[in-house]
Amino acid sequence: MSTPRPAPVSAAPRIQPLPPALAGDHAVVGEITELINAVYLVAEADLWSGDVQRTDVDEVAASIAAGHILVARSEEQILGVVQTRVVDGLGWFGMLAVDPRARGLGIGGRLIEAAEHAARDAGADAMRIEVLTPSGISHRPKADLTRWYERHGYQRIGTEPLPVDAAELTDLLAVPCHLEVLRKPLPARGG
Repeated sequence: MSTPRPAPVSAAPRIQPLPPALAGDHAVVGEITELINAVYLVAEADLWSGDVQRTDVDEVAASIAAGHILVARSEEQILGVVQTRVVDGLGWFGMLAVDPRARGLGIGGRLIEAAEHAARDAGADAMRIEVLTPSGISHRPKADLTRWYERHGYQRIGTEPLPVDAAELTDLLAVPCHLEVLRKPLPARGG
C-alpha cells in the first residue's frame, strides 16, 4: 500500500520540465507513476476488465530522461504532470494527471499551455491529443473530458483504431474502444 499524498498547499504551483537527470530518482519517478495511475484508474475504471495500470516506472523514467515530462509543483510537491513531445513537426501530449485534491485550480489547463509552448518552441505548428473512448456507447467522463479539451481550443478531427502495438491492452478492455483525435493549431508566438 502506498503512502498517502500530502494535501496540496495553497501556494500557486509552478509548471516546469523535469530535468532528465531525475530519471534516476526512484522517489520522483515513483511519485509521478503513482499519480498518473491513480488518476487513470478512476477516470477509466469502467473501460477495463481488471486493474490495468496506465504506465509504469520504466516508461516514466524514459520520458523524464528524454525531457518529455512537465510537472506542476507547489514547494516540493508534485500536483500534476503531462507527457509531451514533438514528432515530425506535430506536438503531442498525454498522461495528463492532476492530483484530485488540487483540481479546480487550473493546473490541468496550465499544464496543457506549457506543453503547447514547449511544442511550439520545438518547431511544432499544431498539437494533438488522443482520448481513449468507448465505441458505440455514451461515456460521460470521456465526453466531459473531450468538451474540456475543446474549451482549450482543441477540435475533433476524427477517430482512429487502437494501435496494433497495443494488442495486449486491447485484450484487457471491458468494452470496445477507439481513439478520439483532437488537434489545435499553434500560432507562432505573438500570432
